[in-house]
Amino acid sequence: MLLIFALLVIAGSVHASVIDCDQVPPAFWCLNQTLIEECGWNVPCSKYLAKSKGQKIPVTVMYLTQCPACRRYISGELQEVYSNHGDKLDIELAPVGGDHKYPKEVNGSKYDACLIKYVKEPVPFIGCVEQRIDQGPEAAGQECFKQFQTDAATIDHVNRCYKEAEGEELAKAYVARIYSAHPTRPHVVPWFVISNVSLKAIQGYRNDLGFAAKHFYVPNDVSKKIFLTEDKLVNNNNVCHLEL
Repeated sequence: MLLIFALLVIAGSVHASVIDCDQVPPAFWCLNQTLIEECGWNVPCSKYLAKSKGQKIPVTVMYLTQCPACRRYISGELQEVYSNHGDKLDIELAPVGGDHKYPKEVNGSKYDACLIKYVKEPVPFIGCVEQRIDQGPEAAGQECFKQFQTDAATIDHVNRCYKEAEGEELAKAYVARIYSAHPTRPHVVPWFVISNVSLKAIQGYRNDLGFAAKHFYVPNDVSKKIFLTEDKLVNNNNVCHLEL
């Protein structure tokens, strides 16, 4: 009998898992109700979940129109993210080359700034322009206007903006965003700002904004965020289920 008791104690010690709340990464704090209660995170998590409920996550992509890496990303991967996760991410493009030393970049950033103001869905449209930017912004824009069947009034607004002072003013406003980024000022592009937070540490999300959308978005039914996040992130094709 004593042997059986000893074995049960040993088995319990093997399977017991003690969580040190002080070592749990902050990104995990609000994902599980049991964890919230055990670690005493009710107040910060309640504020976060209430404030974020049903709100798209703001993601700003700072870029240069002539930068090959930016062009590849905006015309490629970002389009997939926009299509698949546009319901969870509020994606903003920010062309920051308005005072660049190269005139081509200045013109490209100015044209994109006008597109962002006047085109209904600038992310896919600018993806189209970036594929053709070697032709010059206006020529690329004309091809994309045809592809997207843009109405004449919008085309006129964009062209006037680009040729007049408005385009320059819009472009300079985007340049100012570099210096107001907080707490880390961008030093490369593309550069990502998430929920108005600019950090070198979050640039890794560039390659997986879809994961960020699933991980950080809080649905209107908060319980789905807390209890179903794990299920959403697990793909049955790359796991084996324990039969317990």
